[in-house]
Amino acid sequence: MQRKGSRAELHNPEKVKEDKFLKIIFSDIDFSILGKTENIYDVEKYLQNNGVDFYIQGNDLIDRFPGLPINKYLPFNNDTRLGIIKGGNIKEIKTKIKDLINRLKSKESAAVPEIPSKLEVKVQYNVNLGQFIFNDDRRVEFEGKQKDVTDCLVSGGKDHKVSWDEINERMGGESDLNEHGINLAKKSVNGAVSEINKKTEKYLESGKLLIGFKDNEYWLHYRVDTDG
Repeated sequence: MQRKGSRAELHNPEKVKEDKFLKIIFSDIDFSILGKTENIYDVEKYLQNNGVDFYIQGNDLIDRFPGLPINKYLPFNNDTRLGIIKGGNIKEIKTKIKDLINRLKSKESAAVPEIPSKLEVKVQYNVNLGQFIFNDDRRVEFEGKQKDVTDCLVSGGKDHKVSWDEINERMGGESDLNEHGINLAKKSVNGAVSEINKKTEKYLESGKLLIGFKDNEYWLHYRVDTDG
């Protein structure tokens, strides 16, 4: 959970003993695996259910970006307080987190075979089924808005940038929108992209997503062979 060690531990561990909690800031954690901002609240529930007494306090910042796809740096790479872990003993807190990480790693390695770092990932897409096939055997199927997004991106090829309005049109959205309508359309596209990345990330190289995004443009990070 701690990306570079908590600041309380680095600078003033006695403060933790006095306050009976450890401060966690946003930049201590890489949120990219969560896909979209509202999933940060699931972290709080998960940790509390697994023995780590964590409470979110950065609601204002989280709620400012509803439905937004997130990566390691956007939009939470800052020193705002995310929340606290209750407890006055840093060693005990670290032990709980370490045990939880080890349990997660054990489950993850059992569920999904590790992809060797030097292996080129083979990605196919069945247009008729809306189904991605990774290395010929691992499959993820989409429908509705997510299929519309993948159809649109796959037709352009790797690194070909597609604007949100092109995807919105593919999804059957209106072309003549007011500001409110545009915001809703962008949120819809962002949500579909986030779900695609979330469902396919475990089949790709560590730290890489299937779909890249910036300034309301989207593109594939991998070459995708089409079928159908």
